[in-house]
Amino acid sequence: MDTDAASLFWFVVPGVIIPGVLLVLSFWSPNRRQIERWGVACDVVITVENEAMVRSRLGRVRRFRSAASFPFWWLAFVRTVDPGFPPVLATPVIGLGAYLIGALVAELTGARGVPEGVRRASLAARLVGDYRPRWVQRLIVGLGTIAAVATAVRFRLVEDPSGSTRALLTSIALAGVVVVISEVAARRIVRRPQRGADVDRLAADEGLRATAVSMTSGASLLATIGAAAAATGSAVPAATGAWALPLVAWMVALQGMAVGVLVLIVRQETWGYRRRFRPVREVVAA
Repeated sequence: MDTDAASLFWFVVPGVIIPGVLLVLSFWSPNRRQIERWGVACDVVITVENEAMVRSRLGRVRRFRSAASFPFWWLAFVRTVDPGFPPVLATPVIGLGAYLIGALVAELTGARGVPEGVRRASLAARLVGDYRPRWVQRLIVGLGTIAAVATAVRFRLVEDPSGSTRALLTSIALAGVVVVISEVAARRIVRRPQRGADVDRLAADEGLRATAVSMTSGASLLATIGAAAAATGSAVPAATGAWALPLVAWMVALQGMAVGVLVLIVRQETWGYRRRFRPVREVVAA
């Protein structure tokens, strides 16, 4: 084990201290500026009636996902002090997976709250497509298709002297499980009832519902991005000549896409959505 000052620094600071500080900060409720930024991004007017509701829901998701993920970030840096640590465990993917799982658990286990006034719901069934742009769903399907085709090409045309078949199949299978769980969660989120008659609370509920759908869709995207990267990289194991530049460009594009999706999830925003509830306030004559 390497215990020199440099190795300890690169393990303790990014792997222990920074995640620990972020974990503590996550338990602070979102401030007014953060809530207003969320309202602008989700087309929701923050008022006295809905501010507490928004603060509670956003803060709860932050606490769950942070508590689930930050204890695992040290795994990504452990090889700086222990080069013999298993590479399959020395990865930020475990922490990222826990982050998404924590957010899903927070969304699916949140208290429904005490009924206020009437229980209001549209007669038309809510659909995930009411809160998620169609291009996002097409992107998920497209990346999944690319992963499947690249996997088929890899097994048919490319020899595997490295013995990475099991790792590739595991990646594809895990991506499929994540997509299925995320899509089931999205359907449960959009179908939960709205309570109350206050238009500001109903508008905030729609925004929070859309934020949750964006998070579940982001999890599906990250899974299919990872599967597409693993499958295409395996299908072209020795990228030389004409294959090298397109493969590098493809991997860079996938990494950029993954970063963009992570930013959206962290900021608790949406890709845009069709509002099913548009509050119409009564105009009182003077």
